[in-house]
Amino acid sequence: DDEDSISSRATAIGARLKDHRELVNGLFANDNRASDPSFNGSTTGNGEVTSLQNAVHSQSQMLSEMNVVPIDAGSTNTNERKLTINNSCFYLSLAASYLSGVGAFAIDPTVIYSNRSHMNDDSNQTIEMDIATLPKREKQLTMKLALQLKRAIEAAVM
Repeated sequence: DDEDSISSRATAIGARLKDHRELVNGLFANDNRASDPSFNGSTTGNGEVTSLQNAVHSQSQMLSEMNVVPIDAGSTNTNERKLTINNSCFYLSLAASYLSGVGAFAIDPTVIYSNRSHMNDDSNQTIEMDIATLPKREKQLTMKLALQLKRAIEAAVM
């Protein structure tokens, strides 16, 4: 009975959540309708119209020029009682960024991507973005700090 309740609750929650890509595409599609209803895009900070594909291309190109590699820190964590905490990507990304920045990782997950030179100036072609993953020890350290950050931020907000 409890399993059915948990399953139906999980199904209901899943039904309410939108796929992230669908959400982002929808935001870009709706952002500029007032000024140009025929355009499926958005505007940049200086007012030019852009599409999601162009925005992703610009961001990928900027990261590549700066030799910056995103780190996939995951989206789930474990609390003090060893229960899974979903939607923890914000805290995990803060922790991974901090730990990477202070040199706390024994193995730098981005080192294999360093000094890349696969720039493509053709704006019509998508740049595939390198995304580093954390080795096991670094992932555990990141999860531990992410939980501490979550608790500290929640306490400050309350």
